Amino acid sequence: MFGAILFITSVFVIYTSRSGLVLKEIGAFENYRDNYLYEGLNVLNNAIYEKSNLSDAMRNYTFSFLEFAQSNNGNIGLVFLFSRENRIYVNNFINEPIIVQEINTINYLEEKVIDYEDTISLNYHNETYSYIFTMPEKTELKVLLVETNKN
Repeated sequence: MFGAILFITSVFVIYTSRSGLVLKEIGAFENYRDNYLYEGLNVLNNAIYEKSNLSDAMRNYTFSFLEFAQSNNGNIGLVFLFSRENRIYVNNFINEPIIVQEINTINYLEEKVIDYEDTISLNYHNETYSYIFTMPEKTELKVLLVETNKN
């Protein structure tokens, strides 16, 4: 009898918690961003394990990623940032300059390495995007993915 009451209670709890779920449509850009971050972390981890250059590994991955994404969804550009050993590496793969921390201009296919800060701001088309890094001793990856104009 106690088992039946426990079963009914657990079914009720599962049912009520599931009924509160809200489905959200995920756009193509969110899918690309999530995929880039997931695979990019694997690229970084492999480069760390193999003791190879993290920036080169990420740049090679980004070229391949953008080739695929642009063949499926038009004009996509991105900026990736990763932290490593108290530094932030910022790479611009948008076909226009971006501004980092309000003072550093980074041109297309250029990398800047800056001292670690908890919050990094990027300015693109007069919009500011802020990225929070939480662990200076760990490697973290962030990305800005945008639709670009074809040049």
